[in-house]
Amino acid sequence: MVSILLIFGLLWANFVHCSQETWPKNSQVCDTHYKQDKDRLECRKSLAGGLECSNREACTNIRCKDSAVARRAGMTCSHSPFYNGGYPLSEIRWDEENEVYICQQGGGGSNASNYDYCFSWVTIEDSADEYEFGRCNCTEERLHAPTGRFYCYKWHCKQRETKKCAADEHSIPSDYPTKCCYSCRDSNDNNHLASECYENSATGRRCWYTPHSEYEFSDATCLKVDETAGFCAFWTQEEYDEHDIAFREYEKYTCKATDGFLCSRWDGDIDSEEEFEFSECECKVTSSNGKYCDRWECFEKGQDYFFPNLLWSILSIILGTFGGVGLVFLFYCFCDGEAMWYWVGGVVGFLNMCGFLILCVWLGGLGVFAIHWAVTGGFLISGIFCLYVVSSRSYFKRKAFGI
Repeated sequence: MVSILLIFGLLWANFVHCSQETWPKNSQVCDTHYKQDKDRLECRKSLAGGLECSNREACTNIRCKDSAVARRAGMTCSHSPFYNGGYPLSEIRWDEENEVYICQQGGGGSNASNYDYCFSWVTIEDSADEYEFGRCNCTEERLHAPTGRFYCYKWHCKQRETKKCAADEHSIPSDYPTKCCYSCRDSNDNNHLASECYENSATGRRCWYTPHSEYEFSDATCLKVDETAGFCAFWTQEEYDEHDIAFREYEKYTCKATDGFLCSRWDGDIDSEEEFEFSECECKVTSSNGKYCDRWECFEKGQDYFFPNLLWSILSIILGTFGGVGLVFLFYCFCDGEAMWYWVGGVVGFLNMCGFLILCVWLGGLGVFAIHWAVTGGFLISGIFCLYVVSSRSYFKRKAFGI
């Protein structure tokens, strides 16, 4: 039992620290062997054995119920295997981000009093593990003839995405770090805390690093203009990274409320091959002429698409062997009530099998359950049958000799 608990501890440490933004984190092997998002996703697909079943129509806004989120992510299915892991055996966990946008320059007019839209704005996005700074600029404006008002038809954004420091590291500066310091020992074996940000130019020893960063770009197009006020009411956007190694995100934004000449609230639906996200945005400060938003804030949360990992069936089969032996012992107990120590072994083995089978189904879905019983079921039935034959012979011998 101690060895089983040690195995469980090692497995827990592995899947808790992988890079997936979903729960459970069940594909550490992919994160270990592959560093690029596209390679990791292909690895997860291969481990799923074709049982993935995401439904993009099941959840289309930020207020979806957990059951709908699980259906879109692929944790539950409307067809076989029906369950791939995660919810409802565990809660839905989101990756969340807060965003702030501040207008820097108006457009569509000669001065601030008659600007029709925001021409240029800065972006600030902040989540638990990364932050982004950037700027967006209107690249093409058009005139909405019915209202005589100009609006931005196309715009382009450039943002620098930077990873935050780990929890046990010291960030400089604290909010948006450009330096991550860690504890270490110098050449004289003296210990230095992370907060010291130790560096010795003479020895070349330093205990800090510059966090990874890269540029992201996005291109947007306004597809629908409000007929009454002349502002953009629906637009699409495509986001991509500078090396084109991550999956492109395809975004749709729809105005949900108006305030005179501007959109005061809008929602976003963001999708890629790897994940889906939703955002809610609200105008916090309007321009001096009331025609456009000077500052708006968004709340965004995302979820990775879920892929079952059928490799967990190996663990289930190995540990299920103890459970199979336990079931055989339990059956023997019914045939021979004097062998009381078999009861202890049988109960322990049976509970061991059930516990680890539930764990592996949570990580790999009902596909793991099917593989488990396909492999161990025959041996279990054979063992019970053999014990039945042996016990029956023993029983009749005792009857014949009056024992």
